[in-house]
Amino acid sequence: MHEVFYHFVGSVPFQLPISPSFPFHFSPVVALSSVSFPSLLTIVVLFVLYFCFFFVDKPEVFCQRNANNQQILKGLENVLKPMWPSFVALNKHFHTIYASKLRKGPQVTFKREELKSPDDGGTFAIDWFIDGKSEDPTRPIIFIIPGIANSSKSVYLRIFLNYLKGVADFRACVYVPRGCGRLPITSHKPRLFTPGGTRDVHHAVNLVFQRYPNTPVLAVGYSLGGNCLAKYLGEYSENRFIGALVFAQGFDGWKGIQLLREKPFYNFGLTRKLQRILRKHQEAFKDYVNVDHMLKAKRVEDFDHQLVTSLYGYSSLEDYYSSESCIEYVNNICIPICFINARDDPLVPPELIPLERLISKPNIIHIQTKYGGHLGWSETEWRLMGFPHLINWADKFVIQYFHTLLNSKNHTTKKVIETGKDLRMPL
Repeated sequence: MHEVFYHFVGSVPFQLPISPSFPFHFSPVVALSSVSFPSLLTIVVLFVLYFCFFFVDKPEVFCQRNANNQQILKGLENVLKPMWPSFVALNKHFHTIYASKLRKGPQVTFKREELKSPDDGGTFAIDWFIDGKSEDPTRPIIFIIPGIANSSKSVYLRIFLNYLKGVADFRACVYVPRGCGRLPITSHKPRLFTPGGTRDVHHAVNLVFQRYPNTPVLAVGYSLGGNCLAKYLGEYSENRFIGALVFAQGFDGWKGIQLLREKPFYNFGLTRKLQRILRKHQEAFKDYVNVDHMLKAKRVEDFDHQLVTSLYGYSSLEDYYSSESCIEYVNNICIPICFINARDDPLVPPELIPLERLISKPNIIHIQTKYGGHLGWSETEWRLMGFPHLINWADKFVIQYFHTLLNSKNHTTKKVIETGKDLRMPL
């Protein structure tokens, strides 16, 4: 049995750059200006006590105790301090909905590069983030795989990339899977993205590696995209990634789909996302599957059933979800990788996390937060009185983690974060 390292650090809020962002114009200072001083003091004291005793909590780290992990964790001290969740974290469902539907992200610019699969002619793409900075080939690249039915236009990616432009000297590109982001279906037999469709990812990654042979490349995957990234890293262990980061993925697709049956609200919501994509491409699929039946499905597995058995060659749904999952591949991952999950994630509960399997590998760090919902991790501070920042904890973690990996690898690249510089955005 490997020794497990539980690492806790710090006791004050984060110091990384932040930006407030509740979608409504709200000024706690103006709102409280008419309140008497004793009342204001009482409100502040109650607020502080409430958050300190019930909400403020340190991320919990699970990994083997070795020199590499300790070096990485030392570099992460700034983001492993106690988290101050905003009021939206009071309810995990509202937190999840807020993160995906209520946040307002800035517009960002991309340059699309469409690619054709040499396997079947299918179309996928890489969207290169245009940040207005120099095209210096030594600038590190972050390769991003988004969540289910998402693309570079997804709000959480636009927020992160806009934040990245302001505080770090990374380049970034977003992998756009088949059928998403207005891509046409061009394969010999119609095919949408799948949870573990790593062949297209492999071709996209190879293009980046070949074009920038001397550039550090790092990878991050969100939700279903995290499953795809982890599976890719296990299948293609001979890759040139410096390290990887995975948020809110469930590891075991078959077990996850069974748990999803007990959550009809999320099951229906995810099914609607898949149906919106199918509706755009129904002409390509109409001769192969019963499109009308799929567009009336209420559960993800009912939607998937025809694609799986008619087009993808699987004998059953269990065979499909199990084969597309990353759980059997994580032990083959050779690069430093960090998996992050929230314990209150309504889509990926703790029972889906194979903790023993993860900590059996010396290069894997697993972090659990008390709050976060699904891809939420919304934070606040005293100036906002519980209202959320636009930039969440996960956005800051990505930059700090990759910065730490680059420094630990002694790469001859510019510092991606100017230490000591106050990059906090004004309220």
